[in-house]
Amino acid sequence: MFMHHPYLLPALYWFLGLSVALAGATLVLLALGTYLSQTRQFKKMTLPDLQTVEKGYSAPHYTASLVGQEGITQTPLRPAGKILLAGHTYNATTEGTYLAADRPVVVTAILGHTLVVQAAPAL
Repeated sequence: MFMHHPYLLPALYWFLGLSVALAGATLVLLALGTYLSQTRQFKKMTLPDLQTVEKGYSAPHYTASLVGQEGITQTPLRPAGKILLAGHTYNATTEGTYLAADRPVVVTAILGHTLVVQAAPAL
């Protein structure tokens, strides 16, 4: 049948050996990962508890109502920095321009957790 080809049997043994080696390595890595995750050193490198809202962790959620509002740069925006808007500090970025600190800005868009601003027009 198929056993008449001179290279088929060695190739079959090689493939079988490789499969056993990969399966064994996978089992060893899983066992090692399970063991290491319980060690004191591993727990020092990871965050042991969840960052929940009840514990004070939350990402800012900006609403579209911020678009069009004016604020003041607290830090230089090169192009990212901080702005003061309605008494709150926000992360902000420009569209590539530099703005010095204490400059009036207007919010043009919201990009994730960052406000996109540009210099407010001179009155």
